[in-house]
Amino acid sequence: MENNYPKTPRDITPVSLEATEGFSPSIAEGDITPSGNAPSASKISGFSVVRALGAGSMGVVLLVEKDKRRFAMKLARKIDSGRNDSSDEIQRFIREAQILSSIHHPNVVEIVEYGISPPTNDGVPFLVMEFVSGYPLNTFPDLEKKTQDWKISIVRQVASALEAVHSHGIVHRDVKPGNILVSNDGTAKLDDFGVAEIAESNSRTMLDALGSPAYMAPEAFDHGKTKDHRSDIFSLGIVAYELITGIKPFHGTNLDEIKSAIKNNDPIAPVLLEPSLPLGVQNTLAGMLAKAPSDRFQSMSDVLKALSPPYNAPSTAKAKQVWRRER
Repeated sequence: MENNYPKTPRDITPVSLEATEGFSPSIAEGDITPSGNAPSASKISGFSVVRALGAGSMGVVLLVEKDKRRFAMKLARKIDSGRNDSSDEIQRFIREAQILSSIHHPNVVEIVEYGISPPTNDGVPFLVMEFVSGYPLNTFPDLEKKTQDWKISIVRQVASALEAVHSHGIVHRDVKPGNILVSNDGTAKLDDFGVAEIAESNSRTMLDALGSPAYMAPEAFDHGKTKDHRSDIFSLGIVAYELITGIKPFHGTNLDEIKSAIKNNDPIAPVLLEPSLPLGVQNTLAGMLAKAPSDRFQSMSDVLKALSPPYNAPSTAKAKQVWRRER
């Protein structure tokens, strides 16, 4: 029986995912650390497979070539067609890919093509994206030697990317250093929308705690509570704090400790760690890291304005409550 899935750009040859077990996920050239064999197929949808770049719980990433250009291709792990929600998962994947492919922003990894392989109930979703020559932020060489202005520029670029993403009604939900690719010229690109969700969606994934715990907003740990773009603002606040000060604002050795710290603990005031940091930047971080979504900046546009020189975001009573005043 013919399925009702949206038509793919073209049919592609199925690829074995099992051959890529053991890879570390990445689509940045500077962080390629393969430890297994390349996939068995040599061509996918007209793209020549060069090698596998990485793999994780969500799928596999391949380096592919077409018309002398290199791209990163992500293949999702095969969805079990026997599950009641398998059709919904594929429909959500296609819908999100359609929206993300319409986002053209210099700080968002661009989607080139997407589809299902093959276009049946047993198909594997795939995405083809631009290939970024650089490093994930968390492995960028000599990061500690970069200036404050460089670091603030990275945060501004990611905020600009998220502003564009949010304007399309999408919440990223996994903003972390590993999903920010940085080239040697200091250009940052937001990557990995694997757990992104459409803001108005009523699907179960929007209500589940998905993301990387150390960078999740307090409300993201609460099952059944709706999350929105303000969760991304909190996550970017954690990334910015860590990038600027060199340490995470919240600490824990396991999930329960991290969850408790994010929901209950106050981080050290950044100026105690970086005395030369403008107070306006500290006030901006406070506006991003407020526990309650209603107390945070309400949009990435507000974050961008506050992170613009001369960094004169005012301190407020609520902002002062965010910080611990001793190391």
